[in-house]
Amino acid sequence: MASWRLALAAAAAAAAASASVPGAPARELGGSQDSRGIIDVACVVSLLGSVCLLAYFARVKGGLCSFFLSAPRPRAQPAPTVLGKPLGKELFDELFPPTAAEDQPNCVVCLQTVGHGEFCRRLECDHAFHPGCIDGWWRRAGDASLRCPVCRRTNAPPEAEAI
Repeated sequence: MASWRLALAAAAAAAAASASVPGAPARELGGSQDSRGIIDVACVVSLLGSVCLLAYFARVKGGLCSFFLSAPRPRAQPAPTVLGKPLGKELFDELFPPTAAEDQPNCVVCLQTVGHGEFCRRLECDHAFHPGCIDGWWRRAGDASLRCPVCRRTNAPPEAEAI
């Protein structure tokens, strides 16, 4: 904030110095020596105002380009639901209850092996995941079709696909 004050003082001093140069010839179009000084001061002040405005947009508004080119913010979309329930653990437990893993599948969400006897969520496409991993995947995706991260197959009940 102090930098624009220093720039204003420097510009005013420069304008005053250029207006009071003794023996300087008057401009042919401008008229007398006094009018030349006034025009110089007006030019410097307008230039300084433009610099201060650019500095304001750069600091306060996050940059000149972002101010003029910023897109309108998207409206909040309603939370997706499946069978009238929001995406969450209760819905996922109802559709794909956790079962003990008989083999040792790899969970592609966390890239770790689901241990023998550990609980996993097995989808209709027969891919298995840690319950917390696939639940978080579906919540972050916000996709009511509950797609498998491996094969992208829709795992939601047919009634939910129309929603």
